[in-house]
Order: sequence, then structure tokens, then C-alpha cells
Amino acid sequence: VPTPAPTPAPTPAPTPAPAPEPTPAPTPAPSPAPTPAPTPTSTPAPAPDFLEARQRLWFPVAVPGTFGSTDGCPNETVSVTDESMCESIAENMGFTWKGAGSWVKDYPGCMIRPSTSEVWFNIHPTPTGEWSPTTAGQLCRMVGRAVVGEFGNTDGCPTGTSVIETEAVCKAQASALDFTWNGAGSWVKDYPGCMIRPSTSEVWFNTHPTPTGEWSPTTAGQLCRMMPPAVVGEFGNTDGCPPGTSVIETEAVCRAQASTLGFTWKGAGSWVKDYPGCMIR
Repeated sequence: VPTPAPTPAPTPAPTPAPAPEPTPAPTPAPSPAPTPAPTPTSTPAPAPDFLEARQRLWFPVAVPGTFGSTDGCPNETVSVTDESMCESIAENMGFTWKGAGSWVKDYPGCMIRPSTSEVWFNIHPTPTGEWSPTTAGQLCRMVGRAVVGEFGNTDGCPTGTSVIETEAVCKAQASALDFTWNGAGSWVKDYPGCMIRPSTSEVWFNTHPTPTGEWSPTTAGQLCRMMPPAVVGEFGNTDGCPPGTSVIETEAVCRAQASTLGFTWKGAGSWVKDYPGCMIR
């Protein structure tokens, strides 16, 4: 009687118990937990200080100009006059690069037809802009990068930046930042021009002339653009900006550049004997 009782009991009990328990438990537990947790918190964190496009540092934010215009680049943008940059932008946008040529009825420099996702580079010195006037035009690049203004402030762009004043550029920045574009409208309680809420990754364009800045005052504000280095044009010339630059056409940007340079801002006016746009002495 005492011999068969202790022999079978200890052998099967310890063998199956430890083998299945530790093996499956640690594998699934740590794998999914760390991956999704840090992603939403770390992505919006740098937004209030500096939002940089996904592209390489040198890569500009591109926006189509006015269709059918040989001088269609909106304010805060310049035409792309370099073929290699034009090709790189096409590749970055996922558009078909159609090469370079000289076409008298087309558009100067880098040109685009969004409806067919095609990009070309035109070397003709004086094209007329007759080709595909309702669907094609210049491809322009935004000057400078984006930075978030002070939340809750209708004049919140920091020194050295200016608010993005055109819907096309605002929309292009939203795309470059991989933020949701919520369209344009007139909202009295919001912020002037391009506005952003980094916590929800959203961008809008507000056309209201005098918004009050009451909406979401701790999480939303203006989307501003970093000012590029300013260069002085040729003295005594009303068309004196050197190649690769364009005249500053908005008072807000001109004033911001004066502040960045440490120069005295003398205001705006209409002076027949002076120079177009932003002028300096």
C-alpha cells in the first residue's frame, strides 16, 4: 500500500505547469504596449515651437499658381526657376515628370497640371500662357518654413515670421505637415489667415477681416512662416530684385523684415517717385 501512492503523484504535476505559463505571457504583453503609446504624444509636442515639413530641410513647400497666368505665383511664393528642383518637387509630390523643353504657349519655369498629375520645366524666355488655361500654370515654392504663433492671439506670429495670408499656401503647408486641411471660411471668433490646432493636427484658413481669437485659446492660433534672409535690390531700380528673389509685396511681411533687420519701420503709403512694395534705405 505505501509503495504505489507516492510514485505517480510528483512526476506529472510539476512538468506541464511551468512550461506553458511563462512562454506565452511575456511575448504579447510588452510588444503592443510601447508602440502605440508614445506615437500620439510625441508627434504634436514640437508643434508649438517649430513645425517643419516632412521634406528635406532644403525642400520647399510647393503650390500651384493661378491657372492660365504666366505670372501666377501667389503672395509668399516664388516661381521655381531651377529644372532640378522642379523635377525633385514633381517626384516628392508623386507627380509624373515630363521633362524640359521650350514651349511658347506654356508657362515660365516649372509648370504643373494637377488634373493629370504632370510637371514640366519650360525654358522659353517669354511664353504666352495659352495652353490649358483652366487646368495648368506655374508651380511655385513657398519662401520659408512654418512656425506656430502664440495660442489665443490674433497677432501671435513671433518676431521674424509673418502670418500666411493666402489660402493656397496655407493648404500646401497643411499637406506638408501631414495635418488635416479643414478648408476656408469666415469665423469671427477665430484667428486671421492660416490657423492651426496642433493637438488635433488640423489647419484652416480664416477670411474674416477682424476675428477676435476667442476660440480654443489654449490650443489654437495662427500658422506663420519663417522669414527668409532679406536681400537689397539694385538702388534706383523699380525692378531691382536680383535673380532668385522677388519683391516683398505685403505690408505685414515688409514690417516683419524691418523688425528682423533691426531697422526703423516707417509705415505704408503711396509715393509716386519711390519703389514698388517693400523698400529700404
